[in-house]
Amino acid sequence: MTSTESAAPSPWTYPAGPGGQAPRQGKGLAITAIVLSALALLGVVIIGAVVAFMIFAATGFDNYVLYGSAETSQGQVAESALEPALRKAIEDDGGTPTMVECPETSKVGPGLSVICDMTIDDIGWVAVVVFADNQGEFSVAVY
Repeated sequence: MTSTESAAPSPWTYPAGPGGQAPRQGKGLAITAIVLSALALLGVVIIGAVVAFMIFAATGFDNYVLYGSAETSQGQVAESALEPALRKAIEDDGGTPTMVECPETSKVGPGLSVICDMTIDDIGWVAVVVFADNQGEFSVAVY
């Protein structure tokens, strides 16, 4: 091979650019892709956290259990005894019940339950009253 002949370019190298140097490989596109992927992942995590918080706020914060006692007679509790007991339990917890409606009479005993409709702070609720014993001790979960 003479000095005027040039060797064939290798298929594994880049052809020389101006000035005899191989073109420089840019990493800007790879860095941009990584940054955008991280931002997208962060956005998904934030949106997921907001949705989870909204679901929990709508269902989890307001479901709680209160306790009380109502007067019983012959293994039953009358509406006139249960409703004031529920009002008192809610007021003791800081709520303002404006309406409480329970069945006229309900059997009382361990594990027996009754459903009452309520309006607390101008929001409609359903209360599940579960009696703990035959003396009218109860727990109430408001949904």
